[in-house]
Formats: sequence, structure tokens, C-alpha cells
Amino acid sequence: MRVIGNFLWFILGGVVMGLGWWVAGLLAYLSIVGIPWGKACFVIGQFTFFPCGIQHLKLAAIAPIGKTSVPKKTAEAARKANAESSLSQRHTGSHGQAVG
Repeated sequence: MRVIGNFLWFILGGVVMGLGWWVAGLLAYLSIVGIPWGKACFVIGQFTFFPCGIQHLKLAAIAPIGKTSVPKKTAEAARKANAESSLSQRHTGSHGQAVG
């Protein structure tokens, strides 16, 4: 059923929507300011070719301009490392001496 649904999506609108996003990306690339938006248009266009219904709803909420998608565990580890780094900087002075 999933394969049939993806095929129907592609034929009945996915290809048109994906190509539309790619055309928008090409138009955005015409200006230097629009390059990040153009890159995002290509990413969204690629996603729209073969999404399941849930993936299409997720597309409505994303704004990948200047962002990179990473696995959830990687993002949590990066947040933890950033918090620990920030905390250690608050506890040391500019010369590496403890403040307090």
C-alpha cells in the first residue's frame, strides 16, 4: 500500500510540486541574497517528490534556511556540550582563574 500511495502521490502532484520548488529555487539563485532561500527550495522540492502523508505535513512546518537536519541524539549531545561549555566559561575568569 505504501508503494502504491507514493506512486499516486508522485503522479498526481508530487512531481509538479517538486519541480515548482526547484523553479522557485532557481529564481532565488538569481540574486545573491536569495541563495540560502534557493538552497532551501531545492531541499523542500526533493522532499516533496516522494513523501508519505505525514512527511508532507512536516514539510509545512520546516524552515531549513541556514539549518542542517541531524538525528535527535546528535542534537541532544550538541546541546549538552554547548551547555557544559557555557557553564565552564561562567565559572572561570578571562585569565582562566576561578571566579567566586
